[in-house]
Amino acid sequence: MTERRQSQPLLTITALFVAALALVAGAISFAHMRELALHHDQLGWKSYAFPISVDGLEIVASLYLVAQRRAGRPTGWVPWAALIVGTAASLAANAAAGGADSIGKVLAGWPALSMLVSIKLLFSMLDHDGGEDDQRTIRRDDQRTSSTVPDAPGPVRR
Repeated sequence: MTERRQSQPLLTITALFVAALALVAGAISFAHMRELALHHDQLGWKSYAFPISVDGLEIVASLYLVAQRRAGRPTGWVPWAALIVGTAASLAANAAAGGADSIGKVLAGWPALSMLVSIKLLFSMLDHDGGEDDQRTIRRDDQRTSSTVPDAPGPVRR
């Protein structure tokens, strides 16, 4: 049995626990931000949309970063800025729901940080190549080799 197969159950269990943590942290964060929205007269659908738009920004930015990395393309600054702004907004909104005392603010703010870390860990695990030698090689299209394509440039035969 290869080392990769032996570690597969551990990777699966880890991914499940990381996903569960993200789900729990996201649920707490959602509840805190919805309470904050309701407290500030954002009623009806807006009280549900606010937390989705804040924490959703973190998730979308993370997914975009993974997709760009897998494609071998540069990520640019926008998704990183979105991730930072989304995390800061989530932390601020959660802390605001924690009341006036500092312990309440820290307790209420914790899910925002927990969600960010768990989402990044989960997406890093999903982004893992899983190759035998555990190394990534990115080749441009003009650097790929094929037995049906001649190495030297020449006319195209039909």
